[in-house]
Amino acid sequence: MKKAIFAIVYCILAAAFTVYVVLTTFFVKSTPDININISAALTKTPTPTLTPTPTPEILAVPTNVPVEDPDLKPTLTPTSTPTPTPTMAPVWTENSYTDSNMAVTITKYREYNSDIFVVDVVLNSVDLLKTQLASVVRGGNWEVVSDISKACDNLILSINGDCWASRNGYSIKNGVLIRDSITKYTKTLTSEEPGQEDYVIFSDGTAKVIKEGEVTAEELIEMGAWQLFNFGPALIEDHKNVSRTSVSTSNVAKETAPRTAIGVMDDLHYVFIVVDGRSWTQKLNFMNKGVTCYQLADFAMKLGVESLYNLDGGGSSTLYFNGEVINNPCRNGKKIEEQTVSDIIYVGY
Repeated sequence: MKKAIFAIVYCILAAAFTVYVVLTTFFVKSTPDININISAALTKTPTPTLTPTPTPEILAVPTNVPVEDPDLKPTLTPTSTPTPTPTMAPVWTENSYTDSNMAVTITKYREYNSDIFVVDVVLNSVDLLKTQLASVVRGGNWEVVSDISKACDNLILSINGDCWASRNGYSIKNGVLIRDSITKYTKTLTSEEPGQEDYVIFSDGTAKVIKEGEVTAEELIEMGAWQLFNFGPALIEDHKNVSRTSVSTSNVAKETAPRTAIGVMDDLHYVFIVVDGRSWTQKLNFMNKGVTCYQLADFAMKLGVESLYNLDGGGSSTLYFNGEVINNPCRNGKKIEEQTVSDIIYVGY
């Protein structure tokens, strides 16, 4: 009997010990490891996904070196603020162009036995008033207005410029100082007559006639000169006709001839005037006598122009709009054709 009881107790103890071992091995020891793994999973910081930052475009900074020799053919790089992008579709008509940044309107008059084209230009940024040299076409200094214009992207309208390559004196185009030497003619003048009259359009859209003996080209750049035209004479200043008293007035200004002029009506409101002339032969079957600088000034005064400056004229006088020349350039009264020029003035992007 005692042996049987002992055997039963022994079996019970053995079974209890077995249960203890199993529980200790598979449950008690495993549970902390599981908890640790779950805790680690909940507290682990995910590795961030790295999105590459695009490398900014490096813009070349132009080196603007004054050039004395036109054959060096400087590159014109604008230095003012970026040109605005139009936010509305452009509207073209036979004699106008309009978008959100500019309005260009051409009106044709008949005065002094001549066709006179007046271009009214309203801009919201001076950057839209540009200059281009003939070298953009084939690398030379002389090309016709239409060819230079076709080489310019997004050009709306253009006229011939100040014949930069055949002159001396200050030259600033698109904010770039091209030439800073005083006009040879200026050096012969007395202190009472300080110099060649140039026309400067500044980065704020205003314009002013300056004399080369009174201010340096470098000072003009510091003042924000965007375009400087060197031809003359000045025709109107502060709404006053100064064509007969201008220091640049010469006998050439008194001749009847084709003319081109640029002026200001108000801030960022410009006027281009192109006058046909020297086309009077029976072969051409029409007459355009041309005007003197005095007549051109008198005509512009009626338009309410604030200031006006005479540019290169004669056979150079050309008006280009919407892909074609719309006036009648003429050199000698025998043939209507363009004459090569060294630069143009245009509005565009």
